[in-house]
This record gives sequence, structure tokens and C-alpha cells, in this order.
Amino acid sequence: MTSGKSPLVFPALCWIIGLTVGKYAALPIIPLAAFILTLFILLFLRKNKIFLLFVLIILMGILRISVLQLKPQNHISRFFKFRTQSTQPVSGLINSEVLTRNGRSSFDLKLESIADHQVQGKIRFSSFDSNLKYGDKINTIAVLSALKSSNNPLATDFKEYFQFKGIHGSGFSKIPVTITGNKINWLNYLVIELRKFIRIRIEQRCPENTGFLKAILIGDKSELNEIRDILTRAGLSHILAVSGLHVALITVIFFTIIKIFIRHRIFLRLITITLLLFYGYLCSWSPSVSRAVIMITLYFTAQILQRKVSSNNILFASLLVITVVNPYQLFSVGMHLSFCAVFVLLNIMPFLTRYIYKIPIRNRKLKILISSILTLMTVSLVLSLFLSPITLYNFNQFNLNGVIGNLLGIPLISIILPLSIILLVIPSIPFLVNIYHSSLDSTLAVFNYWSEFASGLPLHFNFIPISLHQVLLLYLLLLTGFWLLLSYKKFKIILFSTLLLLVFLSWRNYGSNKLQVIFFNCGLGDLSLIETPDNEVIMIDCGPTEKDPGTFKRSALPYFQKKGIKKLDWLIITHAHNDHYGGINDVFHNLEVKNLMVTDEFQTRGIWPEIFQHAEEENAVIYTIEDTTHLRFGEIKIKILHPDKDYVSANKNNMSIVLKLEFGELSILFNGDLEEEGEHYLISRYSSFLDSDVTKVGHHGSKTSSSTEYVELISPEYAVISTAMKNRFNFPHQQTLDTYSHLRDNLIITGRDGAFIVVSDGVNAEYRSFSKEMK
Repeated sequence: MTSGKSPLVFPALCWIIGLTVGKYAALPIIPLAAFILTLFILLFLRKNKIFLLFVLIILMGILRISVLQLKPQNHISRFFKFRTQSTQPVSGLINSEVLTRNGRSSFDLKLESIADHQVQGKIRFSSFDSNLKYGDKINTIAVLSALKSSNNPLATDFKEYFQFKGIHGSGFSKIPVTITGNKINWLNYLVIELRKFIRIRIEQRCPENTGFLKAILIGDKSELNEIRDILTRAGLSHILAVSGLHVALITVIFFTIIKIFIRHRIFLRLITITLLLFYGYLCSWSPSVSRAVIMITLYFTAQILQRKVSSNNILFASLLVITVVNPYQLFSVGMHLSFCAVFVLLNIMPFLTRYIYKIPIRNRKLKILISSILTLMTVSLVLSLFLSPITLYNFNQFNLNGVIGNLLGIPLISIILPLSIILLVIPSIPFLVNIYHSSLDSTLAVFNYWSEFASGLPLHFNFIPISLHQVLLLYLLLLTGFWLLLSYKKFKIILFSTLLLLVFLSWRNYGSNKLQVIFFNCGLGDLSLIETPDNEVIMIDCGPTEKDPGTFKRSALPYFQKKGIKKLDWLIITHAHNDHYGGINDVFHNLEVKNLMVTDEFQTRGIWPEIFQHAEEENAVIYTIEDTTHLRFGEIKIKILHPDKDYVSANKNNMSIVLKLEFGELSILFNGDLEEEGEHYLISRYSSFLDSDVTKVGHHGSKTSSSTEYVELISPEYAVISTAMKNRFNFPHQQTLDTYSHLRDNLIITGRDGAFIVVSDGVNAEYRSFSKEMK
């Protein structure tokens, strides 16, 4: 490849503009198509065609994504507009691999009918039937649900993610599935069976490293555990994604093996291209794999045709191919990272590496060694810098540990990958298998040790919030800095300094001078966050365990990351039930906890030693509640009303910490899981303290809580029930809903309405949920 002219750059940029406009602006397809046809005719009639051509490409991009967004009248997405959940007879075709976990099979179901009405579109489906396979036609009675948008602040929107993959809902069978036939696509079938074979082979021959090897060979990350976090901190997370590095190594392996049997260059390249395309299929055509496979395919094609091609032309041609086939790929983070990395390698690194090879070392071998090390470090550093705006915006992380981590990480993965492939394909001869298994095991041990070392380096920074305009400022700063390196001139230095100042000023946190309280939707559990005007942070409970979809890591951690909140001034655990303390491991792992508040009764429970160990390791001060007390945060007062020194109960729920927040004219009562017995005790002792504007309803809306007298004494304007709508206890109970029915729309159920947010300056307050505006 050459670095010559790149005529595809501007057409590709126009195409990107068109797709972006089309995604966010719905334009009528027929008038748009007619206008494009008119421009085509004008293109052949006018002399000055360049501007017209670029406009035409933009409009074609808009049309392409608009057509993709157009759905037929019987599409499943239209069905969900009228009913977000229903139980219906369903028939369809399984058109993906069937994956089984914990006795449940899950797969993509291409719908054929719902209640005898023909339907189009795909949903993600699950069943407890164990005999299902790709290509089966099935009938069953199923609960169908629409995809839900994120209903917690700053959380990942999985609805958009699944829609980009062509999935428009979910379902699970209520009765055993009936198989009525089988229809397969032979290429899909071959790929699925090969993926199964590779998984089984890895499990048989490398049981100690199955998750890691499945990830690097076929892009299956479902079994990755703590190694994902280790590699992320080490700056080696790119190794887990089947990327250009992997595809390049696979290409070398294919090319070398085929060359032994076939010497004809054209046939050699054609067979390599075919195998590469199949490998892309095997890895589900992820953005990085698609880009690498298409680039290498185009390069080999150019060699077959004996044409010189620009590397940038190949890069942008691959972008066009990918986004013509699936325009939504343009908006994936993987695509952004992959193309940005290759663009930097092709256009910026050549200017920097040429200085490295000029180092004045006479010994040739020593010069090659030092030059190679410096090149690898420079590549890692420059890529880290140029990818940092993307990783900051999407993951709130900035990492330079990879500058060291890649020194051994990349050479080791270059050994691990071919060894893994050899171990998979060699026959089951014990002696032979043992040799390669030992070699792979030893190399993986070194890799794991090195990853642990690199992950402990101090150059991994997280919880850094960044906006889109800051992303643009950072890229302007990086490009200006590179421009400055090429030649020092006064105006360039002034421009660089100005951009640096703008980036610094845009990152300053001026604060809001208001109190904010968030009741997160964490499923069946409690998780509330208080942010004071003085930037002190208090969390009351931390949600259910890791197995629950509403765990702290999914419901609240994204908010902490995107807001840059790294520490909790206070963590208050109301009582010893795991739907209230279940997320504590993730809290201590991700945040600095300064003070931990629990009751003396909590400290008698079996879970306490584990929590105590976490607190000791993090140097958190343990504050034990034995009686009523209060905390002050500037103008904010938090009163601990329960349990006092005289109250004792064998019921954990009634030993919940009950606290009241007061800020000017605003008051909020947090009830934990307090039940009627505890409520009556509070009525008898502290009734004058109960009146509040907002109450967090006790015990997730259970009928054992919220006695009429207690609710009347609170007299809330708003009530929040923290529960999932579908749960094993059928919370909230109708009795509780009736008790709060006078609040009408001001009764919030987090599983239905999403997170509930209160913002106040002490005089006025704003209330909102994620599904409706509050008065």
C-alpha cells in the first residue's frame, strides 16, 4: 500500500454526514428519492459536478438509513406501540445459535405470527426447553415485551443497542415449545456448528483459560470474569476484541499454511480472501473484524489486479462497504475506536517513527532492538492519546498503562494466538496435545503475570466526565499538537495554548448549589443518592446482588462514572437484607467510601464480617447506630429516627434505619423496609417528626407496611415505591396502592416510572421521573 492520493476520503465523509442526518432527522422517502433522481440527471448535464456529487452522496446516505428505519405495517415494533407487554400464541424461526445458561435457552426468533396474525421482525427469546437448535420452527404461548429505554440517569441505553442489531423486543415461553419443522441457511449452520466445535475444543483442551481463549479466537466474551477488568486497567483490553491485530496474525497463519500447498500467487490470495471472509462471519462481523477483513481483502484484490492503492483509500472504502451494508455500524463505539486507531497508524505514526530510526547507535542489532521498543511505546502512547476522547466520552476512562503493557502484551498475544489455533486443530494424540498445551499454558501464565503487573501501574484514570464539545476540543488540541511537532511557528504555539486553555476551562466544575436526591430504579431493591450543594455525597442502600439486573453496577455506577463521583462521604445500609446491601462489593470496588453507617443489630448478622473486611481495607470509618441521632451537611440536616436505644425486634425489616432529610422547606423520609410494628413505634415516639414532602415507601410497597395512620402522619405530596413491576412477591400490593391512591400521578413506582429525581434550593423543588414530568 502507498500513502498517495485518497479520492475516497471526501465521498466517505459526505456519506457519514448523510447517515448522521438521516438517523436524527426523519425525511419523507419518496420526495427524497425523487430529488436524488433529479440530481443524478443534473450530474450528467452540468460541467461543474464536484459539489453536486457531494450533495448527492449526502442525500443517498440520508435515504439509505431512512429506508432501513422504514418498517412494514405488520412489523413487531408496531405491535409494541399498542401494548408494551402481552401474553400471546407465537410462531417463528430460530435464526441464531441457541445458547444455554442456568437451564435456560436463549436465541433470536424471527417471528412469523402472533395470535394467527402474520408478523415480521426479530425478538430475543428464551425458553426452558433444552432440545432447541438453529433453524427450528416453533410454536408456543409467550410473554412478549417491548424493549425499554434506559430509566436511570446517564445509564446505557440497551434499547438502541438491540435495535441496531435488528432486535425489537423480548419474549419467553410460558408453556413447552412445540417444534413444527426446520429450515436452515447452510452458511449460518456451518458457522454455528464451527463455533460450537471451537468452544467445546477449548473447554476440553484449555479448561483453565476458556473465557479468555473464546474471546480472542471467536469474539465470545460471555465467560470473561475478572480478567476483563485487569486487562482494562493494564491498557490491554484491545486484545479481548478480535481486531486488526488478530486478523493480521490470522492472515499470516492462513497465508503461510496455504503457501506450502499452493504456489500460484493469485490462487493463494483468492483462497486467503475466502478464508478471511469466513473468519469474519465466524466472529459475527464485529466492527473491528469487518474493517480489518475488508481492508486486507481490498489490498489482496489490488495485488491480484496489479494496482497500487492508497492505504487511506482502502480504509475509507472499507468504511463505505460496512456502512452501506449496515448504516448503524457507523454509530458503534467499536467502529469509532477501530477506524480512529488505523487512521492514526496510517497518517500520524509515519511522521513520528522516522525520528526513532535516526537514533545515533552504531551497533545494528542494538539499534534494531531499541528502535523496536521505542516504536511500540510510541505507537501505544499516540494511540492512547488519540483514542482517549472516545474512551473518555463512552467509558469515562483514560489509560496510559498500555504504553508499558503493550511492550510484552502484543508479542505474547502474537505467540498465544497461533499456539491456540494449533492446539485446536491438531489430532487427539496425547503426546502432541500435551506439548502444545504446556507451551500455551506457560505463555498464558507469563501473559497473566504481566497483565497483573501492568494493571497495577498508576496511569489508569476513571470516573472522568466529558461532553461532546470537549471531545471536539480535545481532537483539535491533539491535531494542533501534532501540527506543532512538524514545525515550530509562533501562531501554532498560540493556537495550541488557546485550545489547551479552552479544554481546561471547559472541565471546571462550577456546581449547582442545589440539593439533588435520586431514587434509582434498581429492580426489587433500594438505592438512593443524595448530593448536597457542597458536593457531599450520601448513598442510602446499594441495591440487590450482582445476579439481579438492577444491581448497583448497572443501575447507578454509570451515573457515578459520567458525573465524575469517585467517593461516597457516607454509605448508609438500612438493614441486613441483600436487596439493600447486595451491591456493596461493587461499591467498595469502584468508589472510595469514607464513612459506613449501620445499626448495632446489623453487626450481629452473618454478612457483617465480609462487609467489615471491605470497610477495613478501604479505611472507611464505621458509624454504629444505637440510638436516634443526626448528621449535618451545611444547611442540610439528616435525622436518624429509628431504631432508638429502646427498640428491639426479631424482624430485620423493623430494625431498618429510618431517616429524615431536611433542607429549608423540603423534607424527605426514607423508611427502609419498616413494617407496621415499627411504624406504630415511630407513631408513639416520634409522630411530630414524620410529616414530609416526599416519602420512600417502606418495604417496596408490601401490604405489611404503609399503615393508614402512618401515611396520614407523613402526609406526603410524593411517594416513591422502589420495586420492579414483575417480581416474586408481587410488590407493590394493591392494599398499599389504595393507601396512596390519593396521590394519583405523584405516586412513583420505579419499575414503571424509572428513577425519581428531586432537585431543590431549599425553597423551591423540582420533581421528575424518567417517564413523566411532575408538578
